[in-house]
Amino acid sequence: MSTSKPRPKASEKTPPLPQEWQKGGIPKSAITAAKDGLLESGELHLDPFMAEFLSNALPAELANEPVSLFNLFKYKGSSAIHDDYMEDFKKGFGNSAGATVRFMGPVTGSLRYSDGGNAEQSWDDANLVQYDTIWHYAYMLSTDLYAPMNKKKVSGLNDTCILCVSEVELWQ
Repeated sequence: MSTSKPRPKASEKTPPLPQEWQKGGIPKSAITAAKDGLLESGELHLDPFMAEFLSNALPAELANEPVSLFNLFKYKGSSAIHDDYMEDFKKGFGNSAGATVRFMGPVTGSLRYSDGGNAEQSWDDANLVQYDTIWHYAYMLSTDLYAPMNKKKVSGLNDTCILCVSEVELWQ
C-alpha cells in the first residue's frame, strides 16, 4: 500500500478512557457473566466470549492503534430508526468512544449474501467507523450509556454484519 496517505491516528477529541481501561486491555470489571439462554433483541453484553474475541481481534502490536469497523445494514422497512441512531451516536456518544464516522451511504452494487443457496438478500447501507483503539470499541459495548442506543438501533434492523479492519496494518 502506498504511504502517500497519512498514517491513521486517534481523534484529538477523544477523552481518555476510564483509568481501569488505560492498561491496554479489557478490565475484568467490564466483563459481564455469560447469559443463559437467548438475548433479547438488541440486548448487549460484553461477556467473556466477546471480550476474548475483541482482545484477540488484532495482533498485539496493533491493539493500541486506530481500528475501523465496516458495518453493513439491512433495514426493516425504512432506515428512519437507524438514521436517528446514527445522529444520536454522532452527537452524544461517538467522541467519548473515540469513534469517527468516516463513511455512511447506500449499498448500490451487488454486494449480497446467500442463506444457503435458497435466496439472496442485498444490504441497504454501509458505514466505516474508526475507533481510536479496539479497547475504545470494547469500552463502548460495556457502557450503560450505549446499551439503550444499541437496542434502538437493532429494533430497526433485519440484519447487520461488522468487519474489523486495521488500516494501520495496511499502511505499514
